[in-house]
Amino acid sequence: MLTHGENDVVYASDDKVQTSYIMSFFRGDRCPSLIGKPKLFFFQACRGVSYDKGVSTMVADAGDDVIVHKLPVEADILVSYSTVPGYFAWRNSTKGSWYIQELCNALETDIKNGNHTDILTLLTVVARVVAYQYRSSTREVEIDNMKQMTSTVSTLTRLFYLTGPPKEIK
Repeated sequence: MLTHGENDVVYASDDKVQTSYIMSFFRGDRCPSLIGKPKLFFFQACRGVSYDKGVSTMVADAGDDVIVHKLPVEADILVSYSTVPGYFAWRNSTKGSWYIQELCNALETDIKNGNHTDILTLLTVVARVVAYQYRSSTREVEIDNMKQMTSTVSTLTRLFYLTGPPKEIK
């Protein structure tokens, strides 16, 4: 979902909607047909008005049996946000959202290269690229050179691959 927002709320055309309300329709107790299936939510929206100035750091390179389980209603949900709670989500005036640019880049690269990388690993790559390679560039000195950190919450109970798992995992 690409929209404006604030902490745990996204803006619709006529109202604000809690992100938890949107996701509640996909819980196991409300949507039994999706039990045991991954439900992925991607939110590109501000989660507040704070700006991340960043900090300086030194970095070194460096079976066939059927078993019935009872799963929690919140199982198998992944929610990925463009920024952490309370913070601004940046975008480039011509290229768009930093988060969406890198999410699309990671997904396209993985599929094109046939890597079969699981979604949590891809989102970790997205987080690293957004955190390390992006900074705001604006004429407003007080918000120039700001940073952004993506945020992902997962209750997935198994690895999720967009193109299927690598052959050695099947």
